[in-house]
Amino acid sequence: MHSFLFRFLIVAALLVIPSLADAQFRAYGIKLGVESSSISGNYAESDKHHLGFSGYIFGDYPINSTQSVELNFGYSRRGFYRERVQPNTQALQSGSARAHSTMDYLTFSSILKLEYPRGASRPFIGIGPKIDYLVRTEAGSFNFSDGTTVEDPSVTYLKEAVFGFTVSAGITQLSLFGTRMRLSLNYQWDITDALETRTESAKINNFMLTAGLAFGS
Repeated sequence: MHSFLFRFLIVAALLVIPSLADAQFRAYGIKLGVESSSISGNYAESDKHHLGFSGYIFGDYPINSTQSVELNFGYSRRGFYRERVQPNTQALQSGSARAHSTMDYLTFSSILKLEYPRGASRPFIGIGPKIDYLVRTEAGSFNFSDGTTVEDPSVTYLKEAVFGFTVSAGITQLSLFGTRMRLSLNYQWDITDALETRTESAKINNFMLTAGLAFGS
């Protein structure tokens, strides 16, 4: 996963950042993030969070001195846990096991930001839509104490495209070691169901902390 993320960022930077520099973007750059995701809805059977990584290229399109639109395109690894109980036929007890499934997404978001105009760091808050496109899944397995292993089929029910929203807050430009950094804390949630099945519902939500390099004016 980490090698794929590295290759994705290198290719994206070589192909896209030169175009952003020529376009009317006030700033552009690369961000890396760590995120905590979970599943909600009547399909969810565990509140345990998956810890994953993400990488993005971004560009800021200015509206005025205090507002801008931040466009983000990137790669995100998310996941969830599910629990299952298996009756023990040889004893009046039940054994439980937890399966951990992961998904890789290509994701695009557009965030309308309101920036505090005073000071060099320009803190901001923002909100905007996102779309996630599923490119890879890895099914988890329930490993019961009696040696039985059952694969969790959940990832086979996931939709290819899911729509949602992002709320973001952070610092637009932070000078550190002679470079311009960007920090943000995001919460993302789905507004469309992540499952193809109509009998159950599930939505994948995640918190994400990102840091990156910013270029431009």
